[in-house]
Amino acid sequence: MKWLTKLITYILLLFLLVIIFAYIGLQTRWGASYSSQFLSKFTDFDIDVGIMGHQFSTPGEFVFQDVKLESQNKDLSLNARQVVIDINWQNLFSGNAIRRLVITQGELAATSSESSTKLPISASILQFENSQIKFKQADKTVELTGFTGGITPWIPTTNHPFGYGDFRFTTNQMTINDLPFRNVAITGKLQEKVTDISKASGYLNNGYISGEGKAFTDGSIIIDSLTMNKVGWQNNISFDALFDAINSDKTLQIKNLELTNIDIQGKDWALSGLSTEIDQLSFVRGSWNSPKSKINFNMGQLVIQEQQLDTLIGELDINGDTIDINKLSGYYNKGVFNLSGSWQRNDKVLTIDDAKLAGVLYTLPEKWLEFFVEPAPSWLSGLSIKKFNLSQSLLMNIQPQFTFEFTALSANIENMDLIKQSQWGIWSGKATLTADSGTINQVIVRRPFVEIRQSGKSSAAASLTVSTDKGISKLGLLIKQEPKKIPFLLRASGTNIDLSNLNQWGWAGFPAQMIGDFDATLQGDFLSSSLQKSLNGELVVIPLQGKQMYRTVVKGEVTSSVSETPEPPIVPYEASPEQQSTQSIEAQIPSLITP
Repeated sequence: MKWLTKLITYILLLFLLVIIFAYIGLQTRWGASYSSQFLSKFTDFDIDVGIMGHQFSTPGEFVFQDVKLESQNKDLSLNARQVVIDINWQNLFSGNAIRRLVITQGELAATSSESSTKLPISASILQFENSQIKFKQADKTVELTGFTGGITPWIPTTNHPFGYGDFRFTTNQMTINDLPFRNVAITGKLQEKVTDISKASGYLNNGYISGEGKAFTDGSIIIDSLTMNKVGWQNNISFDALFDAINSDKTLQIKNLELTNIDIQGKDWALSGLSTEIDQLSFVRGSWNSPKSKINFNMGQLVIQEQQLDTLIGELDINGDTIDINKLSGYYNKGVFNLSGSWQRNDKVLTIDDAKLAGVLYTLPEKWLEFFVEPAPSWLSGLSIKKFNLSQSLLMNIQPQFTFEFTALSANIENMDLIKQSQWGIWSGKATLTADSGTINQVIVRRPFVEIRQSGKSSAAASLTVSTDKGISKLGLLIKQEPKKIPFLLRASGTNIDLSNLNQWGWAGFPAQMIGDFDATLQGDFLSSSLQKSLNGELVVIPLQGKQMYRTVVKGEVTSSVSETPEPPIVPYEASPEQQSTQSIEAQIPSLITP
C-alpha cells in the first residue's frame, strides 16, 4: 500500500507543479499569447492579451493588460489598456462567477441588431473607466468620450450588448446622431421596452440641460421635467420634415418644460431667444390628448421658410378640443400685430376674435393669386375673422403684369369668413380698405377706396374708387366661387380722366393729354390655364374732343376702331362654355358701379 500512497503523492505534486508553471506562464507575454490563440480557436472572437497579472492578496482578481477583442462578424470590438475580472469563487459553477468586470481606457465599438454576436459572459457589475464607446442601433449612433460608469447587473443579450439594469455614468463628450453634449451625467435604468432616466444633466453648445423622463423603444418619449438654458443647436432638418415628425404616431408627453434663451436653426427655419413654460402637454399624430394645458412663450425671432416674425409673445390654453389664443403679438415686416382667437380641433376652424396690424410693409409673393386658388392646409377647414383692423401700412405687388402700391393703407374687416370647407373665398361679411395714395400700373392715384363683400350664396363682389390727376375712376368685380373655376365679371368706368392712363391699364393706342370718359367690361376665369386667353369684353372711350374709340377683347386679343357715330355697334363675340357661367352671374348685379 506504501507504493500506492507514494504514487498518489507524486501525481498530486506533479499536478501542483503543472498549475504553478501554468500560473507563472500565464503571467508572461508568451503564456498570454498562447492562451489568446487557444481562446480564439474555440470561440467566436479574435482575442489578444498582452499580459496577465494576479496577486494572492486578492485571489479573485485577475488583471489583463493590452487586451484586444473582436467578433468574427466585426459587430463588436474592444481595445483596452486594462481589464480587471473579479471572480466570486463561491459562485464559480452557478453562472454568476464574475462579480465585477472593469475596463480601463478602453475603446469599445458595438453594433446592435438581431444577428449581433452574443457575449458568452455576464457580470454583477460592468464598469468603464475613462473609456470611449461607439454604439449603433438602427438609425441611432451614440459616441462617448471620457466615459466613466457602469451598469448592474450586466447580462448582455443578442441585440443589446449592455443588457438591462441600473446604470450611472459621466462622460466628457456624448454625441447622439451628430448632436454633441459635454460634461454629461446620467442616472437611470435600462429595461426591455423603456429607458428610464431618473436624472440627467449636461451642456449643449455652452447651454445647460437638466431633466428626467422615459424613452420607449417605439420612439415615444415622456418628459417628466426638462430645463434648458442658453442652448444653441444647428441642424439640417427642413421645416416640412419637422412638421412630419410632429404628425408621426410617436407620442410626446411633456409634464413640465422650461426653456430660457434657446437658439435653434434648421434647413429653412430658425428661432432665437426662445423662452417658454409648458405644463401637461401630450402630443400624438400631430394633435394633443391632454384635457388641459398651458403654454407661455416669447422669442426674439422666428423664421419659417420665407416668413419672419420678431419679438413674438404668446399665451395659449388648451381646453378639451379647443386651443384658446389669449394673446399672440409681435412684429411682422416692420409692423406690429396683436391678436386673440381660438382653433377647434374637431372642425379645424380658426376664429380670430380681435386682431390689429399696424405699420406693416408687405410685398405680395410672386404667386399670391395661385395661393388662394389652392385648397387651404389640411389643418384649416375654416377661417372666421370677427374683427380686424389694419392701419398705416404699405401693400405692394411687384409683378410686371399688374403692379400696384397702396401707402398709408388702413382696413377694417367684420364678421368675415375667408375659408369654407378648405376653400378660400368671401363667404360672409365685408371689408373696407382706404389709403392716402398709391399707384396702379405706374398711374398715380389718390384716396383709393376698396370695399369687398359677399354677394349671393357663392359669389363675392369688390369695388374700387380712385382719384387721378384729372378725374375719378371706378371698378367693380363680381366673382363666382366654384371649386374648379372662378368666373368673374369686371366693369370699370372713368370720368374726366387722362385717357393715356388706359395705356398703363392694359389697353393701348391712346394719345397723351386727351381728356374724356370710358366704360369697360371684361369677363374671364381666374382658374383658366391662361387668364389672358379667357378674357372677353369691350371698352368704350368718349373724349371731350374728337371721335369715340372702341376696343373689343376676344379670347385675350384686342381690336380697335374709331367712329363718329355716338353709339356704334359692338363687335360681337362667341362666348366659350367657361364664360357662359360668368354671363349668368352678370344678371345678379345689374351695375356694380355707376359709369
